[in-house]
Amino acid sequence: MIRNISISHLIALYFALAAISLSLNNFIGLPGGISLTQPLVLLVIFIFVTRFIKIGLLYQELLLATVMLFFLVFCFFYQAIVYKEFSLVKQMLYFIFSFSIANILVKDREDLISKTVLYVSFSFAIVAFLNSIYYIMSGAERIGLSSSLILVKQEFTVVFSIFIGYFSYKLSMSRVTKIDCVVLILVLLASLLIPIKSVLFVLAVLLASVYKNKILTWYGFFGVFIVIPLYLFLFTPDSLSILIKYYVYNEYLDKEVFRQLDTLIIREIIVVENLKGLTSSLGTFIFGSGFNFTEGMIYQSESGWYEQDLGLAFESGILFFLVNFGVLGSLMMLYLGLRLFRTPAVTFFQYLFLAVLVSNVFQDNVGSMFWFLFGLAWSDKIRFSNSYHFINDIAGGSVAKS
Repeated sequence: MIRNISISHLIALYFALAAISLSLNNFIGLPGGISLTQPLVLLVIFIFVTRFIKIGLLYQELLLATVMLFFLVFCFFYQAIVYKEFSLVKQMLYFIFSFSIANILVKDREDLISKTVLYVSFSFAIVAFLNSIYYIMSGAERIGLSSSLILVKQEFTVVFSIFIGYFSYKLSMSRVTKIDCVVLILVLLASLLIPIKSVLFVLAVLLASVYKNKILTWYGFFGVFIVIPLYLFLFTPDSLSILIKYYVYNEYLDKEVFRQLDTLIIREIIVVENLKGLTSSLGTFIFGSGFNFTEGMIYQSESGWYEQDLGLAFESGILFFLVNFGVLGSLMMLYLGLRLFRTPAVTFFQYLFLAVLVSNVFQDNVGSMFWFLFGLAWSDKIRFSNSYHFINDIAGGSVAKS
C-alpha cells in the first residue's frame, strides 16, 4: 500500500490539510509561524533535494529561482538586523517548497489534484451554505455571520477562489460536468450569504480570461458590471448609502449605523499605517519590514460595539508583498508572475494560481496555499519549456539530421 503512495498523493494531502490549517492551528493553539502543513512541506523539499541531480533542470529556471532565493535571503538579513524580525524564514521555506514542486514531475498529479479541489470545495460549500442558512433562520444579524462559521472565513475564500479557477479551466476545455455546476452554484450561494465578495470578482476576471480572444466579453461584462453592483444593491443597500453619505457628502452618521463602515475603515487604516511604515526609511522601502505596522493597534468602532486587533492581516496580497518584500521584491514577484503565464495555453495549475492571485487584490491570502499553487503552476511552465526545446531539437538538431 505504501509503495502506491506517490508525491502527487502527498501534494493532495497537503492541499486538503492546508485548506483547514488556520482552523486547526487555532483549535490546537500552535505558536505563530508554526503550521501543521510544515512537516509535509519539509518532506517534499527533502524528496526534491535527494533527486536534484537526476532532474535535469532548465538552467534559466534554476537561475531564476536562485536569484529570487538570494534576494529573499538578503531581505531576511536586512529585516533581522534592523527590525529583529525573522518571519521571512517561513516565506523562504514555502518558496523552496514551491520550487521543489515545480521541478518534481508526477504523471497523475493533475487528475488527483483536480478531484481533491472538487471534493474539498463541495464539502466547504455545503458546510458554509448550511451554516449560513441556520444562522440567518435563528434571527441573528447577518453582520456577525462570518464569525459563526465552523472554519475560518479566509479558508472559505481561498478554497472557493481555487474552485473558480478549476471551473474556469474546465469551461475553457469544454469539459464542465453536472457536479461541477452544482458545486459552482453552492459556492456562489455560500459566497453571497457569508458574504465573500472577492469570489465574485475572481469569477468575473477568470470568465473574461477564458474568453480572452475578446477584450471584454459578455461574460466579463455580466460579472463585473451587473452581478457585483446587483449584489451590493440587493444585499447591502444600507451599507452602500452610508458609504456615499460618509465619504462623498461627509454627513454625520449615527453610531448605530456607523458599524456598517467598520470593515472599510479598518482596511483604510491598515493600508495607510503600513504605507507610512514602508516609507519610513529607504532600506524598508526597498527590502520590506517583514511585519505588519499595525501590529498591536486596536480599532475601536465609533458605534462602541466592535473592536479588532489590527495586526492580524494585511487585507490585501498586494500590501502583503510590499511590506514583506519591499518594492524591489514585489517587482520581482510581478516579473515571476508575468513570466509564469508565457506559455502557448493556460494550463490547469495556472488557472488555479491565477484565481488565488486575483483573490489577493482585495484579500490577504498569501499563505502556504499561494506558494503551493505557485509551484504547481511553475511545473507547467517548465514542462512547456522542456517540450518547446525538445521540439526544436527534433526539428533542427541532431535527431532531425540523423
